[in-house]
Formats: sequence, structure tokens, C-alpha cells
Amino acid sequence: MNLNTKDKTIFEKMQLLMDYIDLDSEIIPISTDNEIEQLFIRMMEGEPEQGIPEIVLKLMFLNDINKVIDKGTQGQDLNRTDLLQFYIDFPIKVTEKNIIEMSSLIIRFNSLIPVGGFGINDKNEVYFRYVLVVESRDFNAVIVTETLSLISFFIEILGSQLIELAEGRKSFQKSFEDGIKSLNQVVSE
Repeated sequence: MNLNTKDKTIFEKMQLLMDYIDLDSEIIPISTDNEIEQLFIRMMEGEPEQGIPEIVLKLMFLNDINKVIDKGTQGQDLNRTDLLQFYIDFPIKVTEKNIIEMSSLIIRFNSLIPVGGFGINDKNEVYFRYVLVVESRDFNAVIVTETLSLISFFIEILGSQLIELAEGRKSFQKSFEDGIKSLNQVVSE
């Protein structure tokens, strides 16, 4: 598969890759309402009747945010390095009651994850974030595919434990133990 088609944007090339690995994706183009091109990738189908939310990963270049903020400034950006952000909003609201347990579980889980990590934003919602450094908006299909695979794996196993703790279905200890147990089962298979 040739992803270096000159007439395609980086996200159009990535969308071809997502089609190839059978992941649903949607390009959010630049518009009056959206100043930064993004690619949304459905990582996990939701099952609302079972309390399982849809998980969507949002890809964007962080450098584009700076360009939007610095619109009025003149000058050429000589930096050939771009920061490609992989970002997932989790449908988990952290409350005052569970903030310490959620934060502790996130810290423990993050120590196990080789790429990215969970966090709590200023709205007290859980997210997952990883930033990949790429040169000149180019990407390696193998690296992107493996990164998505790793993120999907950890989101499925550890993210589900965060959801169960947040919803009060499991204790901190049980969520942590079940997360470790699930990881060990996969490793030992």
C-alpha cells in the first residue's frame, strides 16, 4: 500500500491506513467551526445497554494549535518536527468522593503502559493521551499501526477497570487486581 500519495493530506493517508486495518475513521476538515484538521478513529464500539461506551481516538497535530494561536505573527516556522497527538475522552466523571482512588489507580496503571497514559482533565473527566514525534508530517505506517494496537489493548483492559471503579461496581483494590490479572493472562497466553 502506497501511503506517500502527494495529492493527499496526512490525515487522508492515515485514513487509508485505517481502512486497511479495518478501523472506522472520519476526517474532521478545517472549517469556520474547526480551525485544526483532525482524524477521529473508532477504537471500540459502544454497547450502551451493557454500560460500555464508544471509544473514539482523536488524532491531531499539536503544532496546528500554535499556528492558530499565532495567526497574527509573521515569520517562517523552520521546525521540521511535528507532534501527533492520540487523544481519547473517556466517559468517566471523577467526583470528589472518588478522586483519590481514581487518581491512584491511574498512576498505578500508567506505570504499566509503555505509550501514553491516562489522566484527569480540568473538567474532572478521564482521558488517555499519547504524543508521537514525527518529522515533517510524515509517518511510518508500522509505527502508527502498532501504536494504535497498543493503545487499544490498554484501553480495553485498563480503561474498563477505571470505568467500573468510577461507577462504583468495583473497589479500588479489585479494579487494580483485575487489571493486573487481565494483563498477566494475555502475557502468559
